[in-house]
Amino acid sequence: KHRYRCIVSGACTPAVTSNAGVLSVSNAVAISNQPADVTICSGNSTSFTIAATGSIVSYQWQLSTDGGGSFNNITSANAATLSLNNVSSSLTNYSYRCIITGGCNSVTSTAATLTVQVPPSINTQPVSVNICSGTSNTFSVNASGDGLTYQWQISTDGGTSWTNVNGAVNNQLTVSNVTTAQNNNRYRCVVSGACTPAVTSNAALLNVT
Repeated sequence: KHRYRCIVSGACTPAVTSNAGVLSVSNAVAISNQPADVTICSGNSTSFTIAATGSIVSYQWQLSTDGGGSFNNITSANAATLSLNNVSSSLTNYSYRCIITGGCNSVTSTAATLTVQVPPSINTQPVSVNICSGTSNTFSVNASGDGLTYQWQISTDGGTSWTNVNGAVNNQLTVSNVTTAQNNNRYRCVVSGACTPAVTSNAALLNVT
């Protein structure tokens, strides 16, 4: 920071000296790292971060709830990092960007998208049935959540131990041409998803007459 002053002399003495004026030179602000998209599970916390060079005066994070159509300032979000705590699924697909103001200019970051995934949950349990030998039955489970996968299991000892049923990896399990040897078998489904923990359905009993 250079300082400048002026000495004024005249026909009479003494000369007078002005106050010093300060010359401050600011560097233009430029974004070096844009905020990145984030995918998390509901209930967790996350953050968006921006990095910039130049003479930075302030940060202001903004939020869009309509896919980037419009943005509004987030109160007190005035740092390089924006933290979001205990995120709910209602925030999925929200967009966040930051305006950085400097001594010479202002720059706006690209918008980063928040994707919130939901852990699996079972809405409808498999149902126990009574059927005759030689017939078939389909057990089914209805679940919600993101990235769901299914694995049916069987117990032949009253539910003490369970074994995966080979190839039974969707929300329905069909047992065909049953015999009386399958009487009292129990069937359940383990539902996994993009978020943990997995959930296990109730056990459905197969009664074969």
